[in-house]
Amino acid sequence: MQKLIITFSLLCLNASAVPLSGEGNISVPGGRVWYHIENDTNTANDSNTRIPLLLIHGGPGGSSCSLAPLKKMANQRPIIFYDQLGAGKSEQPEDLSLWQINRFVDELDVVRKKLGFKQVHLLAHSWGAAIAAQYLQEKGSEGIASVIFVGPYLSTADWTQGTNELRKQLAPETQAILRKHELAGTTESDEYQTASEEFYRLFLFRHPHKELEECNDSAWNQTIYETMWGTSEFFTSGNLKNFNAAKDLQKIHIPTLFMVGEFDEARESTVRRYQQRMQNAQVTVINDAAHMSMIDNPDAFITSVTAFLAQVESQKTSKQ
Repeated sequence: MQKLIITFSLLCLNASAVPLSGEGNISVPGGRVWYHIENDTNTANDSNTRIPLLLIHGGPGGSSCSLAPLKKMANQRPIIFYDQLGAGKSEQPEDLSLWQINRFVDELDVVRKKLGFKQVHLLAHSWGAAIAAQYLQEKGSEGIASVIFVGPYLSTADWTQGTNELRKQLAPETQAILRKHELAGTTESDEYQTASEEFYRLFLFRHPHKELEECNDSAWNQTIYETMWGTSEFFTSGNLKNFNAAKDLQKIHIPTLFMVGEFDEARESTVRRYQQRMQNAQVTVINDAAHMSMIDNPDAFITSVTAFLAQVESQKTSKQ
């Protein structure tokens, strides 16, 4: 299918004019966000019979370019990327009051509805899992066929407990540097940031990837990260300090897959505890991968996602 570059007005998007591929902008609370639909299926009919996969990237302050390996799935179904407001190719307003979890939940609701697909699967990575979980708990699952939580951040208390346990594996001198600056309130120092990189090399991504480094350099918004989270992965000083969507996971009844890297900073033990709170959830561990499992081991990652979506759609068909 020839790919079209299309900019849609909010008022023009509806179920009778669903974009099958291309990119555009959508007005959401606070500004305009950029989206792109990757679709390599052979015919429009094929894409209409396979439920699209809508991706919710990590951060806060990140962009969808970190999920680029999932473009390979576009020969199966439409893959929908969008950059959350404030980063990537979306508008970047300077109003700090915009950086609240509820605004990002409302943003997802607008993007999903204005694209016009009757149903989508959700795949939410890291911070994106917080958006997806709160969305499903507050707005319900109508039009959502399934959800995949990848390296999920669902509770600040659980996340910080996990990362602080993992950092005990760092060299003693590195741990000492981190503690020194945390006690002194100097976590923005170069020494602290350099020490933190040892943690990231172990638990963020195991294998260097130039494309990921370029993605972060060009698309990352540190102001959003610090406003909502803080200056490092180990503790939060931002407005997510008391966030906890994990306590209400039992409200999510659609098929759910938790994916976690073998060396993920979102720990497998935490994810399995989340799974046990739900009636229709399963866990997959991606070997030889850290938090960016879709980049560390893309083949295993895509195989697992493909199998889960096929399972969900097969069960859906059998019930009809």
